[in-house]
Amino acid sequence: MKTEHHTLTKTWVVAALASLCCILWGSAIPMIKTGYRLLQVDTTNTASQIVFAGIRFALAGLFVLIFASIREKKVTLPDGKILKYAVPVCLAETVNMVSY
Repeated sequence: MKTEHHTLTKTWVVAALASLCCILWGSAIPMIKTGYRLLQVDTTNTASQIVFAGIRFALAGLFVLIFASIREKKVTLPDGKILKYAVPVCLAETVNMVSY
């Protein structure tokens, strides 16, 4: 019986991806603060912080769709069923990041 090995089952690949995720997650707050400074976002104005966070998350979602479309070699869009779960999570994460 032939066993098929996928790239994501290799220990070094999992460790490298986990390390990348940790680096990206840990760099979020410094990057947000740098973005505030570069774009002159007033840290006392909650509305401008929410707009900044919304733009960040919209760009992240757009990049996910672009990469998924490239990988699948066709236009990939989320179906309506997932939006009822995704929207509350997006709102919660936006409010969470604004509190920093």
